[in-house]
Amino acid sequence: MKQKALVALKKHDQANQTLSCLKEVVKPGMTVIFLLPYPVEVWPYLRDHWVEAETASAAISAGRKIRDLYSWDTQSALAEQKLSAARETLREKEVAVEIQLYTGNLRSTLRDHVARGDVCWIMKSAQTTDRLRGLLAAGLAPFGWFKYTKTPVWLLQPVVAYE
Repeated sequence: MKQKALVALKKHDQANQTLSCLKEVVKPGMTVIFLLPYPVEVWPYLRDHWVEAETASAAISAGRKIRDLYSWDTQSALAEQKLSAARETLREKEVAVEIQLYTGNLRSTLRDHVARGDVCWIMKSAQTTDRLRGLLAAGLAPFGWFKYTKTPVWLLQPVVAYE
């Protein structure tokens, strides 16, 4: 069974933040699956759904453009474009790359992938609270109270519960 690594990216995450850590973890022959939320870019999505037009035909035309821009195929192409550099970097390491869009909850999407039993790593960006703890630790590190490690991502090994 081919082993897989999941990389869960949120709306604001950049793939290059996780790429340095990912290159150390993956081995040739593995598959890396990048999970991106649909729509890939949320602010233009929200901005574009406010249409002002002087005529009904102009409003219909603007609506068609919005529909075409946010179709599943267009969003998949945008995700491919966003992760093309990561794909090329991992291809050099002989790692297969898949890009999948998900809707809804990231936790349930990850749970579905892990339930298949072939996921060996899950990588996701560190939460804002973890970054704030890191800043606090960095400020107190000179006094010897905390050790500071700069990690923008979490690297998790899933545990499958068997019933």
